[in-house]
Amino acid sequence: MAREDLKMKVICVSLQPDKLVVKWRHLGEKSYSMKSARHIARGVYEITIPSSEIHDDFEYFLSCTDKGVKLFYGLQPLEKIINQ
Repeated sequence: MAREDLKMKVICVSLQPDKLVVKWRHLGEKSYSMKSARHIARGVYEITIPSSEIHDDFEYFLSCTDKGVKLFYGLQPLEKIINQ
């Protein structure tokens, strides 16, 4: 089976993130891999998780920092919720 990169286009409405990243891990793993988004235009960003790093089922979420406030989109990591 041919593997494909996971390409995401992220549109930030009412935000101008200082930093926008995607974090992912294979199910059952503890640590996350991370990749920064590439700014395309205005509030449009693009992130690609290469197929070489996706070997099995995985989970991911987006994290951005806007004016010093960290925001999560998608499944926020459970350990972050427990430690709040």
